[in-house]
Amino acid sequence: MNLIDLLFKLEKSGLAVFTVNDLRKLLGLKKNVLYVYISRMLKKGYIFKVERGKYSLYQDPFIVSTQLVHPSYISFLTALYLHAKTSQTINEIQIATSKRKGKMSVFGMRVNFIKLDPKFMFGFRRVEKGNSYIFLAELEKAIVDSLYLPKYCPLSETFLAIKEANVEKLVNLCFKD
Repeated sequence: MNLIDLLFKLEKSGLAVFTVNDLRKLLGLKKNVLYVYISRMLKKGYIFKVERGKYSLYQDPFIVSTQLVHPSYISFLTALYLHAKTSQTINEIQIATSKRKGKMSVFGMRVNFIKLDPKFMFGFRRVEKGNSYIFLAELEKAIVDSLYLPKYCPLSETFLAIKEANVEKLVNLCFKD
């Protein structure tokens, strides 16, 4: 198998972020062979190292950050920004997740993983971005998350977004079990 075939299979799999074990399951090759392929793809700039043991086909921090930890989705001020409901620019990507993960930098953009109780992991959807996808909170869920943890989004921005939200959906999210 050559590098182009491997890249084609990898892109077709939909894995934006992957490990050697992911490649082993996908291709059925031995780990030592896969490490050689990874080294060659890194040198040629076909893939990019995200963190220890994790690689990506993409250099888009939004795509990579939502696929580093599962489940996770973009929320808070970052989601309001992507929904075009804030005039503020963002200097970090805020990811809601039920797993513990520290802050990090992904391709020059700060990423803050904010731990939520697993029962709050709902109200987001997969959104196509480029040749891949991100997980993004629906507007109403981003508002609820921002009210629940207001230190991650200025209340003034949250209140402005409420004006454009579906009130019925907002109330239903607030009382969801």
